[in-house]
Amino acid sequence: MYRLEDGFNPFLSYEYNDSKEMSYMLLKSLSPISSKAQANADDLIRAWADVAREGLESEYKEADMPCWEGHYFQFGRLMYHMLDVLVRRDSYLEARRFSEKQLAFFPFDNMIEPLSMGYTSSEDRIFYRCWFSLIGHPSFQGAEVDGIEAHVYLYWKYVIGILAIDLGHAVRKRNNDEVKFLHL
Repeated sequence: MYRLEDGFNPFLSYEYNDSKEMSYMLLKSLSPISSKAQANADDLIRAWADVAREGLESEYKEADMPCWEGHYFQFGRLMYHMLDVLVRRDSYLEARRFSEKQLAFFPFDNMIEPLSMGYTSSEDRIFYRCWFSLIGHPSFQGAEVDGIEAHVYLYWKYVIGILAIDLGHAVRKRNNDEVKFLHL
């Protein structure tokens, strides 16, 4: 079982098990985003975590080594964070969590609905592949860098990387009692 043990980013030790945070996510409706969206943030986090788990543990798994359960939920949390950043881009800019240049690299509004739905097509597997590469899973190292697919992969790896850095800062603040839970 793969588990990243490096503590350089506190988000990589984050576990989605805080009852206050989970209660908040259950109440955070996604229906204003789209009629096709998951019911709430908790459902979305769990849906994306399931997608990542299936990538390593299903009949059609892409690697022989599964991950620690927490890495799947970190991925789900990260995908919810991406959606939240897209929906509330100006708030993140005002709070100085991202610069204008960073936000310029984020996907356009046309990604909001698909992200809010969870996994919709096999193309969505690129997200968990980037995540597993980012956390150092041995089966996801050394992606090819030739062709249009490589450009798309590197783009999403950058976006997922800066989201993970931001979540690391948020976890650090939560651990230092600067905030009650990983509030976004």
